[in-house]
Amino acid sequence: TNEKDGQTLSPLTMDVDNNKDASSLLQNNFPSSKTSSSTLLPLSKSQLSSISVPSTDSPSMYVTMAAAFFYIISGVTQPLLMTLAKYAGIADPKCQLYMLFYYIGPAMVSLTISYDSTSSNDKPPSKAAIRNSALIAVIDIFAQAMNYTGSTLAGPTLFAIIYSSVTVWTALYSRLILQRFMTIYQWLGVIIVFLGLIVTVFNSTSYGKDVVNGSMLVFVGSSLHALTYVLSEIIMTRGTAATSTSTHSDRLSVKMNCAVQGIVACVAYLLWQIIYTRQHFQESILEPMKVANTTYAYAIFILCTIAVSNLVHALTFFHTLKYFQGGATSAGVMKGLQAVLVFL
Repeated sequence: TNEKDGQTLSPLTMDVDNNKDASSLLQNNFPSSKTSSSTLLPLSKSQLSSISVPSTDSPSMYVTMAAAFFYIISGVTQPLLMTLAKYAGIADPKCQLYMLFYYIGPAMVSLTISYDSTSSNDKPPSKAAIRNSALIAVIDIFAQAMNYTGSTLAGPTLFAIIYSSVTVWTALYSRLILQRFMTIYQWLGVIIVFLGLIVTVFNSTSYGKDVVNGSMLVFVGSSLHALTYVLSEIIMTRGTAATSTSTHSDRLSVKMNCAVQGIVACVAYLLWQIIYTRQHFQESILEPMKVANTTYAYAIFILCTIAVSNLVHALTFFHTLKYFQGGATSAGVMKGLQAVLVFL
């Protein structure tokens, strides 16, 4: 903010007449800029609205570090829970019952969202922002269906190794889409990991057809999932600059992005349960449960645990994307750490 005549002015709400204040503010905040004050004038209202100012309501470093910690831990539990679901007979890859519960958790976040109509800083999201989030959810539906179907076929250990390729894909997409630069040593590390993952996939041929198919599903699914990292970071941190008179925000909050993507995926899998699983529930779910001696209570416990695990995972994931330094790239590196912890 800047003060003039006793009135506090924000670069997002200044009139065009106050361009000198905007130029001064830019120079004070970006002293390394080579742009002279004369080249900054005049600024239009659209230019003023695009000025990025650090948010005053950003969480503390301790909150962000805690979110990153729980993001890693919850990510470690997911392949293990999917393996439990497989042994319990409730992980049929065609029915995808476990994926419905996987997205129920994030969808529940919608119950906690509210907006203060009297606050200019608390605006509901625009239709464009919600639409973009829904489109990202569609990509992630395919990605996670491939990932966790592959997990049940390839097993948690091989899944964790290949799924860590999210680190590689995120680095590539961040460079291509976000124009985020990496050093030669970082790229060298990415290439080494990528080659190691390819060797792992080809070595899986000795374990049978199911393991090979599962490995390939996880490999492709990881790439698509990494793409959603970068796209989600964009709609939460960049969006499209809104004018000062706008009543809606083009940047999604952590909760809203989590809720929208969760609801879209939840509806998609619910429709699949009605269309497909309902007709095959007996032979695909109940009979495998009987063979595995799985009780209804135990099956419900596993599915609800999957929902809670992904609730924590999704919230902390979007928080990490928005507030952790490095955004999508850092989140991708944490995926690699999750792969290491699965072995422990």
